[in-house]
Amino acid sequence: MIDAPLDRTPTHAKSARLNTMAAGEIETFETVKPVLDVRGDFFFDLGALDAGHTTKLINNVMGMTSACTMSQVFAVVQKRPLMANSCLILCQRVREFSLHVVLQNHVLDGVSNLGFISTMVART
Repeated sequence: MIDAPLDRTPTHAKSARLNTMAAGEIETFETVKPVLDVRGDFFFDLGALDAGHTTKLINNVMGMTSACTMSQVFAVVQKRPLMANSCLILCQRVREFSLHVVLQNHVLDGVSNLGFISTMVART
């Protein structure tokens, strides 16, 4: 058995460009990989069984959180059009401190320096 949820959009599915978040024993994965190849072009090998759906859940939470945050920003900017440029600059700065940087520094490398938030604010 493998755990292999998919990611991306219906448009990606139609062109066989889905992401597969696969987890389980490598021998089993290699057996079913030809079937998965038809569905997509990028595979994340996540290790132990159940890591695929756990990762998919985390991915969904992050995506919906971003969508909710963006909708709030858009609502504010629509009411205050003069803020649009400032919001754009802030969004560009936030990108410099995106999740992958925070994950690498604070989780994987064990660097516990949350001063990055004040640095980001000072640069805007």
